[in-house]
Amino acid sequence: MIGGRSGYCSTIVSHNNKLYLGSMDAIENRYHILELDPYSEELRVVGTDYPSWENITLDSFGRLILNSLKTDGTYELKIINYNSGESTPYVEGIHLNRLGIAFDSDQNLYAKEGETEGIKKVHLEEHYDPPLDISNEPLFYDFSSMPGLVNRDFFDVNSQQEIFIPVRDTGEIVRGDMYGNLEVFATGFSRPVHAKFIEEHGALYITDWGNGIFKISAPDWLLPNIDFVIADVENCEIDQGIKNSLIIKLDKASNSIRDGKINAAIGQIQAFQHLVLAQIGHKIPIDLADSWIAKTNDILVVLSDY
Repeated sequence: MIGGRSGYCSTIVSHNNKLYLGSMDAIENRYHILELDPYSEELRVVGTDYPSWENITLDSFGRLILNSLKTDGTYELKIINYNSGESTPYVEGIHLNRLGIAFDSDQNLYAKEGETEGIKKVHLEEHYDPPLDISNEPLFYDFSSMPGLVNRDFFDVNSQQEIFIPVRDTGEIVRGDMYGNLEVFATGFSRPVHAKFIEEHGALYITDWGNGIFKISAPDWLLPNIDFVIADVENCEIDQGIKNSLIIKLDKASNSIRDGKINAAIGQIQAFQHLVLAQIGHKIPIDLADSWIAKTNDILVVLSDY
């Protein structure tokens, strides 16, 4: 409450033990960002000179990023100074993106493009002058591969550069891997609108409109990663005996993850890698071996932290 009025807030981010709220309609019907200290309960207005806001997030440098509508109908990202509220133009050329922006730990921006087109993934430098125009950047996640993928609201990205997208109309969560592939990851929600990773808890949280908040633990989203590698092995043209041995090891790792046996899964994936390395350049082409090692290394990173 400020001046007897409550504002509407659709996004909240945390930085240095403070909460930052993208808000509106609390002060003279103006758009602004609030800072809330959850310990002292002090509330401070960071700035109010924004023509419009749609989303706030943090980039990998810990900076507060505002996604704001421009007068020409496109959207731009601004860096907001935590103390003064002053804004610095950063990225422009985003089309019809009211809500969906996110950053991973490598300063890759994920920005929804159009209503049904897809999501761009663009690596950003720390500063741009003038702001970077990404209007001609290609789609990284192309929604044409999944017809009906509309009404995406707030998606999020984990430390393995995997994106999870709530789809309100179908009640699904769609997963995009770090290679640009899309697939349905979870079903059965009512109207999922927010996906948020809290890495220190090793979980993905889904806000389901009118139905509560759901928690999906880390190993649950590793299974599709292993499925992709299994499919690669099954579809490749290598010695059938080697192929069968590789698939058996991955199947065992998949089953171990389902059973919560993380150490067993790590050992089974490492056994898969050892067999790949033993046959690299012989019965397994170098490019295939490199790809499988890279993909399973990504899985091991998550398992080792769980």
